Amino acid sequence: MGRKWLVVLSVMLVFTLSLGGSAFAFSDIKGIAEEADIMELKAAGVVDGISADLFAPRAHVTYAQGVHMIVKGMKLNIDNIKFIRAPKASDYFTNVPDDAWYASSFIIAHLNGLPIPKDVDPNKSMTREEFAHLLFGAIEAKGDYAFIEIWTTFEDEKDVNPEMMESVQRLLATKIASLKDGHFYPKRDITRGEAAHLLNKAIKFVKKTKPIEPEPPVDKDVTMAVEKVNDEVNKVTVSWGTKPNLGYSIGIRSITFESDGQAVIEYELHYPKPGEMYGQMIHEPKAETYVSSKYKPVLKPATGGVSDADESVMHVLPKAQ
Repeated sequence: MGRKWLVVLSVMLVFTLSLGGSAFAFSDIKGIAEEADIMELKAAGVVDGISADLFAPRAHVTYAQGVHMIVKGMKLNIDNIKFIRAPKASDYFTNVPDDAWYASSFIIAHLNGLPIPKDVDPNKSMTREEFAHLLFGAIEAKGDYAFIEIWTTFEDEKDVNPEMMESVQRLLATKIASLKDGHFYPKRDITRGEAAHLLNKAIKFVKKTKPIEPEPPVDKDVTMAVEKVNDEVNKVTVSWGTKPNLGYSIGIRSITFESDGQAVIEYELHYPKPGEMYGQMIHEPKAETYVSSKYKPVLKPATGGVSDADESVMHVLPKAQ
């Protein structure tokens, strides 16, 4: 009987844990506006309580806690940076001890471009505008997003630090932040509950919003010459400077005729294939196309436009000149 009861109790415990919600909810957040945000961040391992049962949603957030929350919640890292030696917090901040529990978060935040003052006091309470400023910095670190150009007016906007106003406006425009009775209360210390709400909304924004693809850089050696064929057509020749062998070529991937009267010519560059033998001949790769004289030709590198040679590209002319 004892063994059977042990099995039954174990099954009941697993079932209770699988419910996930009420069994481990903090007792001091029930019914508050940020309850769902706090529990979602807790389930994701982003936030902890001050004890197993309490979250203290109305307690103030220190700078150390705020930076740590943002870095952890937004999954910022420095994995793509190679260091001659391991970075230390003291390399960037005067008041952040190298052995502090939050030191690595400050390093990551700084190297991701978050605007943290060099002389910041980690134990100082964060204001709502300071948290908003760093949170928007973290969003920018995740990608280049398109934001609606709208200005939200509110009762205490004159109280916002001018350097932080853009961050506040962006958070309001994206509905990550909202006003309370027409106020933002920028100088008020942010609470743990408020910080959790803003952070969770920012995480969801980044997850559901696709960043803008960066424009490929224009190769400085790529030039364009326009020659009149007749009153209606121009010949456009795109050149890629002088190259040492015939493995280099340039192609025109597409032409887009814009409503503003521009003909956007997307070009792509092709490099010698590894292991292939090419004739050693100085030449200038060129590509030609024809455009209506009603349009102004404009060069643009094609996305992903650097590759090995591809015979499908239009007007590839890898001939010696």
